[in-house]
Amino acid sequence: MAHSFASPQPFSLTYVVYEEGDSLSLVIAFCSLLPVLAMVCHASHLLLRRELNSVLFFLGSLASVATTSLVKHIVKAPRPEASILTARGYGFPSLHAQLAAFILTSLWLALLFQWQARRLICLLFLLLSACVSAAVGYSRVYLGAHTLLQVVCGHFLGMLLAAIWYVLTPPIKRLAKWGLHLTGLNALLRVYDASLASTPFLQFEYEQYQRLNLTAAHSKSL
Repeated sequence: MAHSFASPQPFSLTYVVYEEGDSLSLVIAFCSLLPVLAMVCHASHLLLRRELNSVLFFLGSLASVATTSLVKHIVKAPRPEASILTARGYGFPSLHAQLAAFILTSLWLALLFQWQARRLICLLFLLLSACVSAAVGYSRVYLGAHTLLQVVCGHFLGMLLAAIWYVLTPPIKRLAKWGLHLTGLNALLRVYDASLASTPFLQFEYEQYQRLNLTAAHSKSL
């Protein structure tokens, strides 16, 4: 028997609506969910790979969401009145804009300083990040979930939190490796640090695959 809710409320993080028959409205609604989809994809990657840097990045994303939610409850700024959304809650800053900015800024910082990619690649990714962030921010304003100021502040907060987390990641990583090794959870959960590899991990895995494939082919030929 279905439960009867006295005061039903949609989950605002994933709740979006669009104008029926309007393709642009549908695309904009999808853009609004891009940060959430990115988190879901990253969580799936984390469970499959168990790589320490991915774990820390995911934890940083959750910390940024918690920080933004705290700011929302401190400021207590309302959402726009003329909204087609029925989601409740405070509007400042935009959580979707913050999360998009945090994810993209973190990736750009890693690309620039950690992976030492070429300047052209960094520039192209920066332009792509700006376009994606703008699309997410515009979608929130278009849907009436936030004002332009709330979205812009959400973007700046996300970039600031990404920079802070990037600086804090090395000491947190050392502490996490010490704790995992001390408790034996690294062996139990198969958690590893791909940054210790002398070659890029994808290349290493592909070379391992090639060797195993050649070995299997040689065994069949005997």
